[in-house]
Amino acid sequence: MRMICLLVLCPLAAQTFDAGRVKTGVFDYTITDHQKEVARLSLKIERKDSGRYAFSADATATVCQHWESTATSTLEPLSALLRFCKDGPDRPIFQLDYAGRKVSGVRYTGVPPAQEKHAVHATVPGATVDQRIDWAAVMAMDLKPGLNFGFNVYDPGTGISRLTGRVDGVQDITVPAGRFTVYRMVYEMDKQGQVEHYESLVSRDVPRVLVRIRFPNGSLSDLKSMR
Repeated sequence: MRMICLLVLCPLAAQTFDAGRVKTGVFDYTITDHQKEVARLSLKIERKDSGRYAFSADATATVCQHWESTATSTLEPLSALLRFCKDGPDRPIFQLDYAGRKVSGVRYTGVPPAQEKHAVHATVPGATVDQRIDWAAVMAMDLKPGLNFGFNVYDPGTGISRLTGRVDGVQDITVPAGRFTVYRMVYEMDKQGQVEHYESLVSRDVPRVLVRIRFPNGSLSDLKSMR
């Protein structure tokens, strides 16, 4: 019943994002599944001279992954790209440019040498962030226990998805990077009828750090170090 309230009955606060609430730097994570390490991720967050923010990450696992996303200080998306690699050169997945409520670019299907290229032309509604940084948008809100929130995310593969969630409370947690007092955030993303459930723990103190995130498949990403 709590999730029904979250999605249908509970009022959602109007969302305003402030990237200044997100700590810049380099953050290293270990990803575990059933307490076994399955991947590592290095996340970089930079504030540029123009006031824009650049987010990028490299993950190493069976398939390595690199993504980038740039946005304004209010997390209005500007660009994004994603590429994979496995036993060879990088394999592009997509590259996007945002202009207001328009997004254009290219995406690829299949694998080399049979990869196919497709043009991307889409319109996105207001309060939409690039799906690469939905976790940053959650951190960039004016958080308080009990807050219900909702906004849109965009990905060229699944289009517009609705993200809804709540701040479920405050707790203390210890991860390899140390001990933190965190907000516990629970949220879900509806991708064309396929609902994914997430749980993230973000530091209560501003600027905030993503301390832990639980993915839909049950795996955990814990903060190992930051600099």
